[in-house]
Amino acid sequence: MYEFYRQSLVGKALQDVIEEKVQTNKLTPMQAKYIMEKFDSVIPTIFNKTVQNNLNFKGVVKNYNFVDGVWKFVTSDFVMSINNELFRSRQLKIVACDADTSMDYGRRRRRKTFGITKEHWRVFVYHEQTALVMSNLFAISDILNYEIVVVQRLEQERQPVEYPALYFLELDSGSFSALQQDIKRRTYSFYYVVSINKSTYAAKLEKLENVQYKECLLSFVPVESRVFTFSRDAVEDAVLSISGVLGRPFVISYIESLGDVANALYSKQREGESQEDLVLVDRSVDVYIPLIHYFTFQALIADLRLGDFERDDELWARVRHVHIAEINKILSRESKKVIGDAKALDEKDVDQKKLMQLVLKAPEKIKLKESLNTYLDLVDKIFNTYESSIKKVVEVEQSAATRYTASGSRYTQCVSDTMDILASEDITKEDKLRVFLLCAVQYNFQQSELAMLADKGVFTGKEIQLAEEIRKFGFKAGRQKTAHKYDISRYKPALSFIITNLINNQSSLSYLGHKTKASPSLRKTKFAFSENKSKRVICVIFTDSVTWPEVQVVYELSQHHSVDIIVGAPKIVTAAEFIEDLGNGYFFRKNTGHFFARR
Repeated sequence: MYEFYRQSLVGKALQDVIEEKVQTNKLTPMQAKYIMEKFDSVIPTIFNKTVQNNLNFKGVVKNYNFVDGVWKFVTSDFVMSINNELFRSRQLKIVACDADTSMDYGRRRRRKTFGITKEHWRVFVYHEQTALVMSNLFAISDILNYEIVVVQRLEQERQPVEYPALYFLELDSGSFSALQQDIKRRTYSFYYVVSINKSTYAAKLEKLENVQYKECLLSFVPVESRVFTFSRDAVEDAVLSISGVLGRPFVISYIESLGDVANALYSKQREGESQEDLVLVDRSVDVYIPLIHYFTFQALIADLRLGDFERDDELWARVRHVHIAEINKILSRESKKVIGDAKALDEKDVDQKKLMQLVLKAPEKIKLKESLNTYLDLVDKIFNTYESSIKKVVEVEQSAATRYTASGSRYTQCVSDTMDILASEDITKEDKLRVFLLCAVQYNFQQSELAMLADKGVFTGKEIQLAEEIRKFGFKAGRQKTAHKYDISRYKPALSFIITNLINNQSSLSYLGHKTKASPSLRKTKFAFSENKSKRVICVIFTDSVTWPEVQVVYELSQHHSVDIIVGAPKIVTAAEFIEDLGNGYFFRKNTGHFFARR
């Protein structure tokens, strides 16, 4: 039950405050750990006083095991009732055993981390390269669970202390040199080094006194539960790392231009049959989707640059991939809940028990109210932007991309509509450039038309040249007429068809590997790091960049088909970033066709 309370909104709020205080040096890590231990120690008291015989809970068991007298259950959709009060959690891990076994289980878990016990406090040392990994994988409170006395940066000046140090590094010449200096200066009493990469310096480290070395290969950085990034020149390392986590090789499907990359990856995988799929693609599969406005919440926030938006609240998880036309229904429903509780607090005859329940919910409601205010404000800004400046742009975008009008007739006015957009004074230059490039994919503008755009100052010569650059992708723009709910969202990303065809065994991509028949499963799992290995995994790799609309497709299809789909790329881009990359040669090298950086 400890994890259930820690993952509640109250528990998360406490951890957020502690993390902020540690980072601003207002709390030491030891003080922070003491607070969390006190928080945990109160939980049995709460259960003893309030639960008694009135505790009921239910959930869907996703996975379980029994080892050394300890039962572990992983459940989803968990609901617990205490005295007719409901508590909910999307996922909960339950560890069950007797008291003696419980104490021994805790000791074993601590010893598994470098084999040392609780009385050994350590210094945690990281550097710039692993800071990004930490920001996406760990909170300060997670690190403090392992008896950390202080957290330090490798790049900063540090005074010697009489504690062992745990280094979390990408081991290269720079970090190895700094580590050597620490050993020479006797900065710490012992040196536990965890490297996230394979390094030629490992052999040198293992020869040094008072050093224990361990590799934890992590050539990719999780950004969200189904999204990760990696260095563009390290796609092989990223794929092999994910394959290692899964414990199985991939069947590799690929587009023709990435055949060399597919063969190189296949030769480095261990042999064996697999039901896991790796899909190797690049931007050439869809040059429309980075340019058009895509009307899911997260994609629009990023596209319209309404803030660097990273949220971890439950409401964000529910609304980020929802179509903007449906957002208000969800926000309105949640707003009514907040208002209802506020009215209840104002009642004169509210009894003490109900008042206590409302007060206990208050921190959660405050956080929910803050989220609601933020999201309602964002929705308002999006609708204002749509009505004032992009409504006409969106109509042309959808017609140009699908090659059908909203009424279903064939679209033949791409050039004339584009010229109208370019002549408008109410449309931004960025949106004009997006429409211009969309049209340029399927239409070669006359030199006289391009000269006119330059003479009138619509675009610079370099911006006009982007029309030639985008045609280098060789994207074959077919007509697309699919079922749709909203006219502003008629175009479906090509990735949706690629994944759906693969799931239905109708893929036209070439492939390498031996396929086994996938066993159907309706269980939902976490990111590829899940212990549940019965569910099919599809890993999509973009070798250049992926977009937020394609991220939304991955979440949608994962839920619809009960398949674990993850997507990785060197970066996630908006329309503005895609156009910038197109102009600076990110996608191509001169006279060599499509570019993929090979090591």
